Amino acid sequence: MAVLRRVPEKIEFCFLLTEGYSQMSLTLMLEILREANRILGDERYMITLVADDPRVRAVNPEVRSLAEIDGRAESAVLALVGGSSVITGCSERVAAFIRQQQRRGACLMAIEGGVGVLGALGMLRGRSVSCHVGHQRYLADLYPEVSLNTNLFSVSDGVYSCAGGVATVDMLFDLVERFTPSVYEELCVRLAVDQPRSGTVAQRNVVQRRYSGLGQGLVDAIELMEANIDEVLSITEIADHCSISKRQLERLFKKHLAQSPSQFYLQLRLKRARNRILNSTSPVLDVAYSCGFAAPTHFSRCYKAFFGISPKKDRQSLLAAC
Repeated sequence: MAVLRRVPEKIEFCFLLTEGYSQMSLTLMLEILREANRILGDERYMITLVADDPRVRAVNPEVRSLAEIDGRAESAVLALVGGSSVITGCSERVAAFIRQQQRRGACLMAIEGGVGVLGALGMLRGRSVSCHVGHQRYLADLYPEVSLNTNLFSVSDGVYSCAGGVATVDMLFDLVERFTPSVYEELCVRLAVDQPRSGTVAQRNVVQRRYSGLGQGLVDAIELMEANIDEVLSITEIADHCSISKRQLERLFKKHLAQSPSQFYLQLRLKRARNRILNSTSPVLDVAYSCGFAAPTHFSRCYKAFFGISPKKDRQSLLAAC
């Protein structure tokens, strides 16, 4: 099935970056398109990075304001790049921009947490949609009208959806093969990719593998925690989602993990925060908020208590070692 009715001479890719977007997913996609251009000997793939959030633009000077291009942009592909947290809404300007691009015939693409935005805008109804395995249960509750799967990626009626991470490589190879099939084989050789995986390949469920045999209620709770790092759920809400009592959930965590659900959830958020501290240039304050900490001082105290070093010094020690 063709993604576009007609492949234009210049293929405009607009990457719309959300707060907390995955830098790895973005970098992998950009490198594939740039390498394709080198093979073609021409800027066939045109790339624009855009964001509505000024904090995202502050980190990368190449990212343009949505106001700069709003109304004038006409993309072949609009890629909504999310991160490890589910995004369930967007500003009116972002919503209007996405709808405008869809009306103009753009192929929409939602990566990882960005799937939630298209779901909130009603653009996934009746489609088969791939989401990160850790987000599936939460998104299924939010959007029961959407057919969710845990394949690496899906393409359904002009909309790509992807689990994120390395799966973006497989998705971009699929798209490049559709748009410029003449470069596909050479692209595989240059990027040392033996055979891109099909979108029908299922993701590995790490939580299921690690905690299998400890009770489905426990596994469901951990998956829900993984999917809700930025907007922290109460233990009562988690228990309700898993159809067990709060007391029963606490017993499961105590029996199998020797800690309370609250302690496990806090450590999960701190580990995610450390990953962002050490692998991004986002301000510590933004990392704190993105991992569900309303007060930066509380975040720093918890971080130091768990890792033995403050988030600021942790990042500085990494930079000093480079």
